[in-house]
Amino acid sequence: MTVTDTMIERIRRVREVLSGRSGRLAYYQRHPGVVSLATGSGTRRPHVSVIEAAVRSLLGSENYSFDNYHFLQPYAPMIEAARRDLAAMGVPDSHRDSVLVDFGSSGIITSAFSLLLQPGDVVLTAPGFYHGLIEWCDLAGLRLAVAGSDDGGPPRLTAQSIRRWFAGLDAETRKRNSAVFFSNPTFTGHVYSQAELEDLAGTIAEIDALVICDMVFAGTEFGDERAVSLASFDELAGKVLTVKSVSKTHNLANLRVGWAGGPSELIRRLDDHRESTKGTVPFLCQSMAAAAIDAPEDYFRANAHECQDRADLIVNWAKRLNRAANGRFGIGNCITPVAIPQSGHSILLDAPDLRGLLTPDGARLNSSADLGEYLLQHHRVCISPAYSMGFDGMEFRIAFGSVGLDLSYPASRAEELSAVRRSVGATELTFETLENPFREGSELLRSACDAIGRATMALLEHNRAQSSAHQLKHA
Repeated sequence: MTVTDTMIERIRRVREVLSGRSGRLAYYQRHPGVVSLATGSGTRRPHVSVIEAAVRSLLGSENYSFDNYHFLQPYAPMIEAARRDLAAMGVPDSHRDSVLVDFGSSGIITSAFSLLLQPGDVVLTAPGFYHGLIEWCDLAGLRLAVAGSDDGGPPRLTAQSIRRWFAGLDAETRKRNSAVFFSNPTFTGHVYSQAELEDLAGTIAEIDALVICDMVFAGTEFGDERAVSLASFDELAGKVLTVKSVSKTHNLANLRVGWAGGPSELIRRLDDHRESTKGTVPFLCQSMAAAAIDAPEDYFRANAHECQDRADLIVNWAKRLNRAANGRFGIGNCITPVAIPQSGHSILLDAPDLRGLLTPDGARLNSSADLGEYLLQHHRVCISPAYSMGFDGMEFRIAFGSVGLDLSYPASRAEELSAVRRSVGATELTFETLENPFREGSELLRSACDAIGRATMALLEHNRAQSSAHQLKHA
């Protein structure tokens, strides 16, 4: 699969579904009664130390002055925080000597595509990729290839799939530059094992490809295993750019701060490109990002534990739905997990037995985009169709991390006010022990899943009735 008009149309189709055919504004924003299981923002408010850092920055005119471009002035606390974070992901010393700070991970990736590749070059990734990758490649005139694993495991790149893809390239394409867009953890929650990484590193070194290692979900792992960058392997020395941001793990998506480590010459070129095209990332934002990186570990673990609980909630709900559908209609695979996530904020599901069914308004479900439209228009639940993520069937994603996000905000209010007072030297406020900030969101997720279940059963009932009516008509 390469970036073609068809792939662009896919992402446009999905965005049309998510907007409820109401324009660019997301449907759940236009219609508050809709529960969105498609958005991928954070799990709750950022750690209170981030708020405190913001207030201190606002008052510190010398280092954070708004009238100064801070041209060519790196913000040392952010650079050091980024180095510590890269080290935790296995990035070697040589790739941490020079650190790039830019406007989000997407800004770094698109700059790398523009600087390091030429129109017509190929970017290889796995199915389940972040759908924006289509447009990033399209903007740079690159070809996007998708090489999925066929071993029945989670969607991911494997050494075998890369070799098979490379063997199928024509001689002219092999002469061109190629890049591997590698996410660890993946967008759908897989954490690569050490054995998988070793096989991948050796194979990618053989084909001599550049690696964009997207680590935005590093730190969201459910268990003790931590995601590692491919930069940690000697055979890929000088070929890996490791990218991270505050969007996912740190719950600061709208801050637009990302950082990257890599070969010093590559970082210098990217830094020059950032400075000449976008300017310096505001020190106010960098101070908040640095505080977020250094937030207490128990903050991140609480987020990860909640996400694991929500993933388990969805898995158990799907099992109950399948049992009910099997008992009533003889159908056992209405909705099943493609793989159990090990990290992140979402789960990839498949609904193979729903393909081809008719909705009450006569539309046929031929793809996950059609399923998303049915659920939104008839049952006011918004899912994320995987139609724009390299899947051709009925796969879709439930983004569970941000469900009820706004409901968790009040739980942070008193502690944040106390932090504000501390930052200006005032007496600290006292506040009661906070309730679980995730409780209402978990209940909202449960309710939304139940709504999908009722929609599925109603769809099966409608099609059984249609089939019975057809049989009677032709008896």
